[in-house]
Amino acid sequence: MKNLLSTVLLLVFVASAFAAENAQIAAKVNNAVITEKELDAAIDRYIPRATYHGNITEEKRNEYRQQALDELIDLELLYQHALKNGMKADKNKVKEHMEQFQKQFRSKKEYKEFLSKSGLTEDHLKTMTEKDIVTTDAVQKLIMDPARMKDEDVKKYYDENTEKFRQPETAKFRIISTKDEKKTQEAFGKVKAGEDFSAVAMSLSEDKYRIFGGETGLVHRGRMIPGLDEIAFKLKAGETAGPVLVEGVWYIVRCDEMNPPKQVSYEEAKERLKVDLEKKRFRERWDSLRKELCAAAKIEITPR
Repeated sequence: MKNLLSTVLLLVFVASAFAAENAQIAAKVNNAVITEKELDAAIDRYIPRATYHGNITEEKRNEYRQQALDELIDLELLYQHALKNGMKADKNKVKEHMEQFQKQFRSKKEYKEFLSKSGLTEDHLKTMTEKDIVTTDAVQKLIMDPARMKDEDVKKYYDENTEKFRQPETAKFRIISTKDEKKTQEAFGKVKAGEDFSAVAMSLSEDKYRIFGGETGLVHRGRMIPGLDEIAFKLKAGETAGPVLVEGVWYIVRCDEMNPPKQVSYEEAKERLKVDLEKKRFRERWDSLRKELCAAAKIEITPR
């Protein structure tokens, strides 16, 4: 449910569709209508901001169409559910958001001109603001708040799943690699003679680490090419192995740092763990509610 907790007035810029009597219908959710203009605006929100919308092909827009339509249906289902459960928009919130929106314009005249060009009245704007606030409040009350976890529950999860917090061996290596055996032998000879490994890597290596002097950064055991991983993790800090042929490429590996496996403590893990668990609970609660709402609703998608 992308951007469900977005800035208020999520659908303001599609208001002309809201008021149009003969608007083309994209879908119906119970008695509510989702227009093609609303859908077009929702698709625009899915297209990356760095992309110029005018350069997007029709095929690319269609890739976002179903996601955008699903979002609009989700919002409508949630809004209708909130109304059935007696939720209403706080009048002070509505007033505040209406005022914030109006402040985006340089003058009241410019604001009125926008409303006129969009086919909007302040009543339409108020209705949409109320809808957005109700929907946002529903997400908070029905999904986000119940998804919150107490610290003791996070600690319990950690204690029951300590194996998930065992960090494997990690190491920092420098690598020289090339498909040319003679070139590798030349590089190895220079390294053995005491030349700086980084300088040799930058001049003779052929992989992406070359520009970093062969530095791989911190690597977990099992993340490198299997044959190379086995050789590299047998090294101690300061040791060099090679030349060795792995999957058609010759390697020279130097170990700069080797760290044994460690158990990540609860104190180290708790903040990230709490966020991850709450995100998981949020998805589960939303998926469950959405299935329930869809099952009870009449949803009609207009064929294209």
